[in-house]
Amino acid sequence: MKIKTVLPVIIFIILSILFVAIPLPSADLYIRVHFFDNTVEKQCSLYYALNEPMAFTGDQYLLSDFEPEQNQVTFCLDGSLADQISGLRLDFSGTQDLVCINSITVSSAGIVQEEYNPCVFFSPSNIAHSNDVEINLIQDRNIVYIGTGSSDPYIVLNNEAAAEVARHFSQYRLTRLGICAFIAIAWFLAKKKIFTEK
Repeated sequence: MKIKTVLPVIIFIILSILFVAIPLPSADLYIRVHFFDNTVEKQCSLYYALNEPMAFTGDQYLLSDFEPEQNQVTFCLDGSLADQISGLRLDFSGTQDLVCINSITVSSAGIVQEEYNPCVFFSPSNIAHSNDVEINLIQDRNIVYIGTGSSDPYIVLNNEAAAEVARHFSQYRLTRLGICAFIAIAWFLAKKKIFTEK
């Protein structure tokens, strides 16, 4: 291979690595709790602690109404909170209720980064503390029934589970890698001249 051909390839590879590796501000993180049915109107809150585990305050929470079309509630954590989230607490409306959850998804930069089995997500090993809730894991159907009372029902994830969710803030690296791949393919096809008449 000639130097005239190799040099542009090497330069492109180096620039692509730099383009993908350079840190950018993180995208927002969307946490969605998907319900098995929509028989009851639901409203949930997500409290988040910053830097200090379990340090939940009244100004660090997100409120989400039930979305009947998608059968879910959605919480959006701002990208500026990346690397600061140290705790998560899911609060339910303070009424006696029975909710059925069949999935929890975490998305960032328009991509579903992780879909959690609720039986794993709400397993006793992932929960640091709970109040006025009864959790029933239905393992063979991969769904969870949560009975809530009227005295401030909530579930607090332990440090490891909260960190696992928070690590999914995206810095658009897959998007940038896709751009580099598109440019490389376009360059390769241009060199082959497959779209020009002989």
